[in-house]
Amino acid sequence: MAINSLISLIGPDGAGKTTIANELVKKIPNSIIVYMGRAKGNIIPIDKIKVKVKKPWMYFFGSFVYFFNLLLRYWFYVFPLRFFKTVISDRYMTDIYLMKNVPLWLRNVYLLFIPKPTYTFLLYEDLETLIKRKNHGKEDLIRQMVLFDKINAVRIKNEDVDKTVERILFKLV
Repeated sequence: MAINSLISLIGPDGAGKTTIANELVKKIPNSIIVYMGRAKGNIIPIDKIKVKVKKPWMYFFGSFVYFFNLLLRYWFYVFPLRFFKTVISDRYMTDIYLMKNVPLWLRNVYLLFIPKPTYTFLLYEDLETLIKRKNHGKEDLIRQMVLFDKINAVRIKNEDVDKTVERILFKLV
């Protein structure tokens, strides 16, 4: 049985990942959106664990739990789905890469163990637009953009939803 594609949409907060995923799922037959960020779909009940992280070493050890949770989500949810559908992932594993207070070398080690998507599209916009869309701090958005520049992905400036979707669909053919 053939496995279907995993299309990963990544980018800084406010780049339009969810909007583009919602449009792509309408255009790609037999596809489904899977959110792979921290906030939803956890296998380990991370959201139920209310620990106030105060020390840097707590981030370090907490990152192992979060990483393991993401791997479980991939192998027990995303991977089986790929036998039946094309999976469009919003934030595929990039939250692990963007973690603050976790050494970059450790984040890079985590990425070595994460299955690679078939296609990765890095959506981006200018800083002012990102701030208007999500109202995150300027420094954090700059930090995210610097980290994303190091990832091997097809870069698409998301100025227009229809054009962005068209560009992605062209790359998939």
